[in-house]
This record gives sequence, structure tokens and C-alpha cells, in this order.
Amino acid sequence: MFGGNFIGVSDYKNIPLHEGDIIQWPNQEALGVIRYEKNSCQFRIQFEDKTQSCHVGLQMGEKGQAIKIGSVYKNPELTPWAI
Repeated sequence: MFGGNFIGVSDYKNIPLHEGDIIQWPNQEALGVIRYEKNSCQFRIQFEDKTQSCHVGLQMGEKGQAIKIGSVYKNPELTPWAI
């Protein structure tokens, strides 16, 4: 599998986001991975500590300024904790 399903949201640069995409915010080193959470039936952002997650839609666009920097399928070295 080389990419997940389109989640209906684009990043700050208007790049369509998919499940498994890795995103980053300006001036921050924290990376997040877009995951589908069955319990809440929503796409959420998984962070390295796996205890935090937030709704993807709240972090995208002008408000969040997150950008796609890769995917867990094509760039697993960026987030080895997410495999």
C-alpha cells in the first residue's frame, strides 16, 4: 500500500491529505501522522507519544498552517514510531 484514503481536507499549501500522511507545523519539530480512529469515526493526528491526538480539520488550512512533508508509506524513516 502506497497511500491511504483521501480524508477530504488539504494542508496549508492546499495539498490533499491522505491517511498515513506526515504533517508538520511551521517553527515546530513535532511531527504528526494522520490516522483513522475507529472509536470516534474521525481522522486524527497521532503524535510520537501516542497519547495525544486532535481532530485533523482543526489543524489544517489558515488556522493551523500544517503542511504535508511525506507519508509513512514512502518516508518511514521520518516517523519510525508510527510503523
